[in-house]
Amino acid sequence: MPGDPSHVNAERLKELRVAVHKFLQDSNVYSKIRDIVDSYVAENPGDSSNPASSADVMKIIREKGLVQDLLNRLRGEKSPGIVQTPNKALSWKLLPGEYYLHLRLAGGKAFVDNLDLTPSFAKDYQMYVAVHFGSQRYRSNLEDVSLDPPFRDEFLIDLDYKSFGSCAADLIEVSTPLHIAVFREERLLTFSKMVGENIVDWRKVLRTGYLGLTVELCGDNPGIPAGILELQLELLPNKAPRFSEEDVASRIDLQRSAITSADREFLLYARRWWMEFQDIRPTHKQRKIKVF
Repeated sequence: MPGDPSHVNAERLKELRVAVHKFLQDSNVYSKIRDIVDSYVAENPGDSSNPASSADVMKIIREKGLVQDLLNRLRGEKSPGIVQTPNKALSWKLLPGEYYLHLRLAGGKAFVDNLDLTPSFAKDYQMYVAVHFGSQRYRSNLEDVSLDPPFRDEFLIDLDYKSFGSCAADLIEVSTPLHIAVFREERLLTFSKMVGENIVDWRKVLRTGYLGLTVELCGDNPGIPAGILELQLELLPNKAPRFSEEDVASRIDLQRSAITSADREFLLYARRWWMEFQDIRPTHKQRKIKVF
């Protein structure tokens, strides 16, 4: 019957499936997923029966930004009157022989402390993201204080791999971390407070050239995120070398072990020095010494 709700729902469901199929086909999503699966099978021979392989493929699809790209396309089609901002990654002036990290802010969410602010107090403040990488500093545009601040800025970070070696393969040696922080600043610029921060090891992007990250910020309350930032990392130019997940993980673990070992040796040396210093004179046992 024409008035049967189940019949209408089935027809509507069929229309939606056709529309989704056409949208995915026009967006070349099928071919991109096919390339990702082919690359995964080539890198993991004999692993097709592993039940975790499908989850790994989905993880790679998300890291490559395929899901985010689809969402951006959908938002663009829903708002045809809004002028779309061109991709800055296509207009960066890249120096030959240099490699860069293209950092894109894809929004913030769950800044729950802002809910405790009165409207009169919140309107006097704005929020921004600060990025620190070695000697490079970046700051996003100011956004109104809200639960989900729409941070949408892009930064081009120079990866100075030449201080670690002479070829592009030394990119994996660049252990400089990304320091991400969010600040709440008074509109009159007389006061600002850090809401939350975190450290990000960017080198996971060396695996595929693109990485989507969800970063939880550490604030005043231990164990409770002060907020969440969505980041997208891209290695430029696209011809930059790629490394396996095992190579990246082993290099990070090796450098962390070296830092831990150096800290342990320093503490042992400081303790031994302090004991020898106390043995020189009895009065040295009460003397305060600034070690570092």
